[in-house]
Amino acid sequence: MDNTILVFNSKGGVGKTPISFNIADDLGLSIITNDKSALLGCYKDKTTLSHTLPYQKNTLYDCGGFAAPGILDIARQVDLVIVPVFNEPSALIQTKDTLKQILPIAKNVIVVATRTENKDFDIIKNSIDKHYPGLKFFNLPLIKAFTHSLKKGKSLKTLITTDKIQANWFGDFYISYYKPFFLYILMQLEISDFEDSICLTTK
Repeated sequence: MDNTILVFNSKGGVGKTPISFNIADDLGLSIITNDKSALLGCYKDKTTLSHTLPYQKNTLYDCGGFAAPGILDIARQVDLVIVPVFNEPSALIQTKDTLKQILPIAKNVIVVATRTENKDFDIIKNSIDKHYPGLKFFNLPLIKAFTHSLKKGKSLKTLITTDKIQANWFGDFYISYYKPFFLYILMQLEISDFEDSICLTTK
């Protein structure tokens, strides 16, 4: 497997870290990050903090800020760029700026609406669609699943298949929201041999 992914937004606090951890953990990817985050604790054996962002295979890049050297070069080389965003004016503005920078150079870009409630997803999608139509969007509603994932140092998939309490709490979220997002990533990376059979015991 020679897959490379960039999870990126110049705006902080949009949900890059939990998304990066879950994808990397399930795919067995190393992480290179330019930000001191929870990844250095929950995924410390496979996470490297680097502000130079060297390109290497089988790696997920968790990045923020255009000022860090090499981000746009990484965006140009990776197989997939994931841009998380939530419904807040400055986040939407900076996300559009991020997309303006990377869409001309990236091979494949998807947008993930995070921390959504009520009509947040539609607002985010409509706002970005006006400037950059045709992008693929996914919705990850506001829920504590990712907080538990980072605290436990285990992906959502691992949590709900090994812990009945976690399955009760977050099984529906995984099946309805995260799994479609993750399976789409596998399709974009042309990974066909990944086992993702979930049998939930929620009683």
